Amino acid sequence: MLSVKAMNRLRIHSSSISRRLSTEIRIRLAEPNSEQNFLSLLAERAGKRKHCSYNVLDEIDLFRQKTNQTPSKSLYEASLHLFAETRNVSSAERLWERMGSDNVSPTSKMFNCMIRCYSRAGRLMEARKLFEKMKGVGSVKEDGYTYGSLITGEGVAGTIEGVFKLLEEAKLKIDPFPNTLYRVALGACLQQKNGQAAIDLLEMMGKNEIKAGVEDFYIAFKAQTSMEKLELLTEKLSSESIPFDQKLFQICIKRAPEIQSDSKPWDECLRMFEKIQKEEGIVPDENTWMTLINCANELAVEVGEINKLVLKMKRSGHTPPRPLLMRARARPDYTPKKKPDFQQSPPRRPWVPPQDTSFDSGLWRPNEDFSQPADFKLPDSVLSRFMKVEDDGQSDGDGKEGKKVGK
Repeated sequence: MLSVKAMNRLRIHSSSISRRLSTEIRIRLAEPNSEQNFLSLLAERAGKRKHCSYNVLDEIDLFRQKTNQTPSKSLYEASLHLFAETRNVSSAERLWERMGSDNVSPTSKMFNCMIRCYSRAGRLMEARKLFEKMKGVGSVKEDGYTYGSLITGEGVAGTIEGVFKLLEEAKLKIDPFPNTLYRVALGACLQQKNGQAAIDLLEMMGKNEIKAGVEDFYIAFKAQTSMEKLELLTEKLSSESIPFDQKLFQICIKRAPEIQSDSKPWDECLRMFEKIQKEEGIVPDENTWMTLINCANELAVEVGEINKLVLKMKRSGHTPPRPLLMRARARPDYTPKKKPDFQQSPPRRPWVPPQDTSFDSGLWRPNEDFSQPADFKLPDSVLSRFMKVEDDGQSDGDGKEGKKVGK
């Protein structure tokens, strides 16, 4: 039996194995408390991609076969939560039908996960029908998670009126009312880019004596599409005694190209950049400068304009990326020399074998047989360098005898 540490490593690395094999390994090497191990496995997969939940139903069947145990409600809740996070509606519906065949009464968490699964997939009608069915079950009561899932579905469907209606209903049904529902509603406004609805939600929070936080204003700023609404939000931000920070600065720069105006998008970005510096007195940091430069790249601004921004960023005390800085510092009239292609280069002359293949030409003759002695004689000029005249027994005219051959 493997240890718990080895099993955890196996769960992490078995994703590279085929699904059936990894399921067999996990169930076969399970500890005696196998249901807890299965629950931890489902919790690890939550929040990941959709393919992580494809074979959960087969794993539940295999778990029941090998352990001879009926899955508990906790196991069903964890599986439905995994399907909701990965938006796997088909598997969630199959598991919901299996719960009915197993006579498992759904709990509040099961209803919430199923409603969230429908809402995130954009199937608002099914979510509403299940919500009405949930109201008819006496042992189950809706909570903030239920209304938050429905509000998310209204945002996906684009019905902002339904968002406000659900908020008013939640105030009457839930006590105490969870303030996090306002942030969920702001997220629904952001999904539809409805800036006026986001401002109305902030005003509603003020009427109900709920103070909006910085994160709420981040979402509201991202949802704006007009300069008037941005200025109105800036005034409301100062009235709430919340400082205008660098992140809001960056959000305004990103939203500037989508603002409805007669000027060009890049001109709106520069105007927003200069306006916030002047009115709010904020010195842009490195991330804010890079946000502006990235917007210029996305809007296909001329290279010379981007180079000026990079140099301004450098003069302000920040360090731009090296490739951008090198391009900005290059001479404007500098163009790198283009290397000639192979076709442009002059062609090489073909090799021509030499015509003279004699020994005197100094070239090697590959077809010559060197196993026999060479039939030639060295010239006297060469021999005189290494050998002297041979003694033939006669004397010269001056009476001197010749010397023997040798050095």
